[in-house]
Amino acid sequence: MYWANVDNIRKMSERMDCLGIEELPTTNLIGPIIYESDFGRIEYWEELKVVKMRGMEGEKEKIMITPYMKSWIFPPKEFLIYEFQYAMENQEFPGDPEKQAEREKEEGLTSEEKEAVKQNKDFINKISEIANKYGGTFDLNAQLVDPSNNEVVFNIYIKVDEEDIFTLKPMLPGDVPEEDAKIIFDFDKVYNLIYSIEKEMKEDRVESPEWDKQYEKGGIKEVTQGIKIFFKVRDMINSAEVQPKEAEKDVRTLIKAFLRMMLKMGGEFDGGGPMGDKQGEGQEQMSEDNQEIWQDLTK
Repeated sequence: MYWANVDNIRKMSERMDCLGIEELPTTNLIGPIIYESDFGRIEYWEELKVVKMRGMEGEKEKIMITPYMKSWIFPPKEFLIYEFQYAMENQEFPGDPEKQAEREKEEGLTSEEKEAVKQNKDFINKISEIANKYGGTFDLNAQLVDPSNNEVVFNIYIKVDEEDIFTLKPMLPGDVPEEDAKIIFDFDKVYNLIYSIEKEMKEDRVESPEWDKQYEKGGIKEVTQGIKIFFKVRDMINSAEVQPKEAEKDVRTLIKAFLRMMLKMGGEFDGGGPMGDKQGEGQEQMSEDNQEIWQDLTK
């Protein structure tokens, strides 16, 4: 609805140009209108702005009704459990359908991602070292488990080797063909992490039309957000249970190596959001301050 309104305002401006009308008629601006619940917040308002628009006689200044919107919406835990379990039962990756289809075709990492990862020799050496301990392939089963009833929310079978790096296949726990180790994550912690990322990163994002584009600000708030998310990630990883105990060192070494590799690459993997959404316009790669914060997680 927001972008439909932007389009209507643009068309109105174009028709005023065609009719030779230069002054905007008296109008009542809308907002701010705010709707808030446990699952998100939407704020909409309009302002009169002097902007440059291309018209019949070239670019000129004119007064435009300019709408803005702040929004972040996040589903309840029960909905995400349903989505993850549905994906697991159908051996699919949850999230964006286009990215999901590509993941299934590539069995995990895309061709571009594999090439990018192979440039990181330290990571490839670590992969090779761990895989060779288990006959050339390390078979890892990763689970998200609901602590309220010990129900598996999502299960993914991960094969790790030097050639393919990671091959990943969502499947029911009973369908896993091989297992050298299993890591179990508390789904409540995963949900809280995703919720925090969505809220902290998107809460202050302002949607605006192209004639008055607004951009997000970084600085101190970005560092604060990085610190909050860092502690949640660390808590989620540290609290995960690894079975058997003999494989715990290898599993945690692999996780830290992967995080370290991601940091060095500066977040080159696309996807951005927790459900596969790409980063919004105006978002930057991780700042140097936040990279220093996250380096501690990989030590």
